[in-house]
Amino acid sequence: METQTETTQELITVNPWARLGAYLLEPLLSLVTLGIGWIIWALTLSGKGQTPAKKLLNQTVVDINTGQPLGLGRMFWVRGLIGGLVASIAIPLTLGILLFMPLWDSKNQNIWDKVSGSCVIPTPKKQWVKDSRPWWLERIISLRWWILIFLAIIAFTIFAGDFRQDPTTAILAATLRHSTPLVLGALCGMLCERSGVINIGIEGQMLMSAFVGFTVTAATSSLYLGVAAGLACGMLMGAALGGLTVSLQGDQIIAGTVLNIFALGLTSFLYTPGETIHSKTPRINVGPLADIPVIGKIFFANQPLTYLSLLLVAVIWYALFKTTWGLRTRAIGEHPSAAETVGVSVAKMRYLNLIIGGGIAGLAGAYLSLEAVGSFERGMTNGKGFVALAVMIFGRWNPVGAWGAALLFGYTNAIQTQFQFRGWLTGHPQFIGMIPFIVTIVVLAGFVGRARPPAAIGQPYTRE
Repeated sequence: METQTETTQELITVNPWARLGAYLLEPLLSLVTLGIGWIIWALTLSGKGQTPAKKLLNQTVVDINTGQPLGLGRMFWVRGLIGGLVASIAIPLTLGILLFMPLWDSKNQNIWDKVSGSCVIPTPKKQWVKDSRPWWLERIISLRWWILIFLAIIAFTIFAGDFRQDPTTAILAATLRHSTPLVLGALCGMLCERSGVINIGIEGQMLMSAFVGFTVTAATSSLYLGVAAGLACGMLMGAALGGLTVSLQGDQIIAGTVLNIFALGLTSFLYTPGETIHSKTPRINVGPLADIPVIGKIFFANQPLTYLSLLLVAVIWYALFKTTWGLRTRAIGEHPSAAETVGVSVAKMRYLNLIIGGGIAGLAGAYLSLEAVGSFERGMTNGKGFVALAVMIFGRWNPVGAWGAALLFGYTNAIQTQFQFRGWLTGHPQFIGMIPFIVTIVVLAGFVGRARPPAAIGQPYTRE
């Protein structure tokens, strides 16, 4: 007993003001933890004048003057957010001062400390050594800024959607649609650069494929033949890039630039104004999943090439990191001479990946003319091939990372459209159009220096 008494006397307890700080911080952390739940509630129930509890009890909050269900804005901001702040901060603060505030004694104990026979001390630093944390906590800590950015984007989306479910869902669905050509272009660049070949010609591959796909569809009235033609055109341009860079050992930047200029000039020359097709690719609803609020309209009510882009992200990730082909692809991009010594043909692998990548860029072009717009215009890619390169770098040459980056860039395009719908900055339309490219510049300036490309990228290889 004497030992226990001495140990208790040696404890350095937390002072009363620090204890009060903990009482203030805990409710705020609770609000952050429940933030996603607040958002889901706001999008699904609050627009109908209900909260989850009132939904279960068949109750509805109505306007006292009109008798109509309270709008989402007043439900979420006045009753939800402000009421939540009062409940989560004011009440605990009051109780903390009256009941929980440490008493001014030598051990800084409050009522509950005395009842439970405990006290509060600063956490020893050795208890917070990295190895003692669970893996999931380490993961959350490492991603904390991305989590905060994600929550901030969701909050801004709700604000831009005028706190209504339909506009907010439309913004998120448009984000996925706008990201489709970007992630396809990024996958093309990724296969090329993982093989050691810089592909600046993604823009030209997309533009030429968009034109060929549209032309074939207009001639045959078959959307699927048009998509196949765009795919084939992209593969041919990938083979042409391989001929210039692998066989002829030409400068890869110059070769890509040649493809871009060639595609822009030829499509502009052959372009016929006013030519249209009968329809765009149809929207496909995935059964009852398409009826799920918010999520269903975003992920399960899209057109074929959008679904295909999501599938390709998973397939290429698995192929790159889980198969022999992927190992060989990464090997020739890092150390081609070492790969050659174990029997891998660098030239054949580079040709293969350039053709596959060109086909994926061809799908991106077909998406623009046959799925997104339903027509062809001069220069309709509008720099998306170059933005796809930024997406690839931002995603660190990883298909999943590139998809996340493409969603970010797609979001900037969706917000740009929403600004126009809301009438914001209508006096400066050029500024609104700059938003996606400003994000591109910021991302490249902030991440290019920290991203490590494949070691042999841009270096012609000659078999010794």
